Amino acid sequence: MRRAWKELSAKERLQYVYIPLALTILAALAAVAIGKGCSSLETHGAELEVVDVVLGNQPGYSEKAKAHVDVKLHNTGDRRAILTRLRTKVIRSALLPSCLVLGGEGTYVTGRYSILLPGFPPDGSQRENVLNQEVGPDRVDRFRATFEPKDIDVFTAVLYELDLAVEASNGSSIELGRFLVMTPFALFRPAWPFFIAEPLKQRQLEREGASRPLLPKRLGKMSTAGCYRRNVQLIAGFASSGAERSKSVDALLRHAMALSS
Repeated sequence: MRRAWKELSAKERLQYVYIPLALTILAALAAVAIGKGCSSLETHGAELEVVDVVLGNQPGYSEKAKAHVDVKLHNTGDRRAILTRLRTKVIRSALLPSCLVLGGEGTYVTGRYSILLPGFPPDGSQRENVLNQEVGPDRVDRFRATFEPKDIDVFTAVLYELDLAVEASNGSSIELGRFLVMTPFALFRPAWPFFIAEPLKQRQLEREGASRPLLPKRLGKMSTAGCYRRNVQLIAGFASSGAERSKSVDALLRHAMALSS
């Protein structure tokens, strides 16, 4: 082998050995480069990550006090992301009327709210709200979704357990988590006895001039005591949920649990 190599001239070595070897190496390098290029093309585009989801659900009557989530997303890709929909799935819900009203004739004052969730949604129902939000490459953006019931009485609250997700124009879906919200607002602690209270407190309120209100038609006829029992059972049933909730709602759940035990 060595003898044959020595017998080759420099020109022959270049023609039969060095040039083919160089071409082989170049072909291998080109194949690697093409493979990496294809790989980068496959992952090219918008990539959304959830930075933070903050739940707001405190007592109050202002816009800020309404049940809402602030969603912060980071686009780690190199193309803009367009958010198209917020998907809201109702895991379960409970309509909670006030069982007593101080003074008045016992009738509710009705009011309208922005329509996001129905007052009597069946479990598992899903709602989609259109979003028109853009997140640029390597940018962080935030939007707020406010949850309000549709056409419920003022002295009524609704407790919702919700799964939330955001959909983008590229077909991707980003799960935001599960949340327990009370709408239109979380109840003030002084108002709790009108929704859930032990029998002694119920009788005390009635002596102070509280009247029995008209219940929503969907609930039919119900005594004041029956209204209290229903509300306590419904609220306490949400206490075992692992969904994120505000401190105000969590305190109400614990109170209902104490009354039901």
